[in-house]
Amino acid sequence: MKKQSGRKIRAKKQLKQTCATVEYASIRQIWLRKDDGELLKFSAADFPALLPGDRVSDSNGLRRELSPFNPDSLSVESRGVCQVVLRVRHNVSRLTHTLEPIGLFVPGRVESSENLQSIDNGQFLVATLKRKPTRRRRGIVWELSSIDQILDNQCDVATAVALTRFGIRENWPKRIKTDLDDVALVCTKSEVINRKDLRDLAFVTIDPAEARDHDDAVYCERSEYDGYRLWVAIADVAHYVKPGTLLDAEAFKRGASIYFPCQSIPMLPSELSSEACSLKPDLDRLALVCEMAVSSNGTVDSYKFYEAVIRSRARLTYEEVGNSGINGTRTHEVSNSIQRLFELHETFMVARKTRGALNLDIPAPSINFDSSGAVADVSKDQKFLSHSLIEEAMLAANTCAAKFIAEHYPNAGMYRVHGPPKESNLQFINQMLSDSGLSHKLTSESTLVHCQIVTEQLRRQSPTLYSAFQIHLLRSLEMAIYSSKNGSHFALNYPEYTHFTSPIRRYPDLVVHRMIKRVLNDTGDNPEESVLTSLAEQSSRTERRAEICARDAESWLKAELMKSRVGERFDAVVTDCRHFGVFVQLDSPYVDGMIHVSDLGYEYFSYEESSRNLVSDRTGKRFCIGDSLKVRVAGADPELGHVNFELA
Repeated sequence: MKKQSGRKIRAKKQLKQTCATVEYASIRQIWLRKDDGELLKFSAADFPALLPGDRVSDSNGLRRELSPFNPDSLSVESRGVCQVVLRVRHNVSRLTHTLEPIGLFVPGRVESSENLQSIDNGQFLVATLKRKPTRRRRGIVWELSSIDQILDNQCDVATAVALTRFGIRENWPKRIKTDLDDVALVCTKSEVINRKDLRDLAFVTIDPAEARDHDDAVYCERSEYDGYRLWVAIADVAHYVKPGTLLDAEAFKRGASIYFPCQSIPMLPSELSSEACSLKPDLDRLALVCEMAVSSNGTVDSYKFYEAVIRSRARLTYEEVGNSGINGTRTHEVSNSIQRLFELHETFMVARKTRGALNLDIPAPSINFDSSGAVADVSKDQKFLSHSLIEEAMLAANTCAAKFIAEHYPNAGMYRVHGPPKESNLQFINQMLSDSGLSHKLTSESTLVHCQIVTEQLRRQSPTLYSAFQIHLLRSLEMAIYSSKNGSHFALNYPEYTHFTSPIRRYPDLVVHRMIKRVLNDTGDNPEESVLTSLAEQSSRTERRAEICARDAESWLKAELMKSRVGERFDAVVTDCRHFGVFVQLDSPYVDGMIHVSDLGYEYFSYEESSRNLVSDRTGKRFCIGDSLKVRVAGADPELGHVNFELA
């Protein structure tokens, strides 16, 4: 309070500015990540000139409850590198052209001083833009700074759009080359000398046929007692990626590898992910090993971790191993180990059923391309027993790692935590069960054994409703996250759990490896809780980012396929209803879409929120989850990832 000429003057209250970074931008949404970690989502129209990587501040505190949002209070502190996908549109004479941004809300126009006549009309390209100063009071002008990539096919376009929405670049910074220069692609004697030598064991890798990185290998034999000995060897990424290096900083920033239908964006450079840390056959490789003694009832009686050197005997695929093992073309040692793995898998599955882990059978989409790179079909990814065989072996190693971390780091560690569903999320699940004639009711206190009994009954009673039920049950669950605090994993029904088996593609696994090696070698101080908390939060964010990137690209490609099939009829199943329409899923091609309420006929439909049914006010006709319909493709928009149907 100031005094001036006998009057009291109240000083204007200074509001604390809030800073944030643009994390995601599409033609519909802008995501702002505040410096305190909170994520805010707004309409892209509220932010007419923000792109991924931009730093902003707001004098009003940048609050979620500001509605409608006032963009005038926002200040741009710095600009990120603006990389976008553009479509080239030539005029008839090809003397002039238009550059059309794809996938991002880029206001204004894009100009180019480069000669683009050699680029085909309609060609997609990745380019870096620079905002051009202009004296005009209205309108924004962007200048084409560089053409970074010419996109050859639909998959390349879908991938590039997904990456630019998050501001993710495929290329590695040149500055990390210094760290890579010190990496030996072949194990040296000095690296092997203090490790346990397991090169006489017939380790194999089992991965998808298209896999480029092979960071886990397995070997199994009967124990001298009633049970099995299982070795899970994981590439020793921590040996090559040291804390504090530029390579580690870039891996932390990426957080996770991103897997697209036709390529992947690795967390680590190919010199590591595809070479030094890939457990290739007949090559010596450094590994961190979890050796387990497993009883005949599928429980791990004891385990130990140690650094080792291994030599894989074979690179196998899920298809090759299949449901029963491999043919006689492999060595006796390899074949024998595979058969022991199948036997062990049976005991693991018995233990899983006894434990009550949740089993959801929701097929993943497999996008297939023709020789030109166009989408030819979307099918359900085929699953073999070998998938489950490897999954159960990895789960066993992960639980051992969690126990190891909990024992040696009682204050803070790196865990994978999954909480039980909230009661509010189960209301609709119970309504579905009631509508199907089942008297069972699920609560947040229900055991997973009870949940499995309910879902199995529904599967036998109504297969079409069961498929939709699984989707809604999955949506009702809390999202699994990384945490520095030990906690249970609801879906797997483990008291503690972590990720240990994929340090090539997940940063938290690398953190777990470092913590285990610190104990084994008795080196270094324990990491501070605040550091581990920050690592866990960042890992959860980058995992989610990778999932959204892959999903965006898949949605684009599905819509691209259906755009070429407008007018065709298909069988569909209703997966959900809202007041604005009916969501449906096709079996072949394996594609989702929506029938807008205006395309359901001339009747007026009311929405019953409790049952999620659409009901005709005049005739009582209902659209219910699990209903089978005949639909026709009405249209598709790859940029939005939407497929629209109508009743056939």
